Amino acid sequence: MALDYNDKSGNRYAGMRIWDRPTNASYDYMLDLLKEIKEAGENKARVDSLYKLWNEAKGQGENGVERMFIGSKNEVAQIQLKDKKGNVRARLYIDDTGAAKMEFLDEKASVIAVFPR
Repeated sequence: MALDYNDKSGNRYAGMRIWDRPTNASYDYMLDLLKEIKEAGENKARVDSLYKLWNEAKGQGENGVERMFIGSKNEVAQIQLKDKKGNVRARLYIDDTGAAKMEFLDEKASVIAVFPR
């Protein structure tokens, strides 16, 4: 879980994020890789090899996946629920008119249902 704030490139969000982390992999490994990447500095070959290890571990789910966001994105208060791949599948938010809306999305992020209609 993390409380997070980001403001760059015209996008702003603040909120709480919740991740699922695997029980069969140590998060220390991922933190050690980040530390090594930082320490590698200008050594491009070393940085590239470390990023390769990072991406392999991430691809195997060792970094975990964000499952929930509660907060505000670009001035839209919302709750997002995500599947095991980190894709938004349900979103409850307040639109520009102040009305509450709930959307359900498919695996391709297409809205398949909206309430109220």
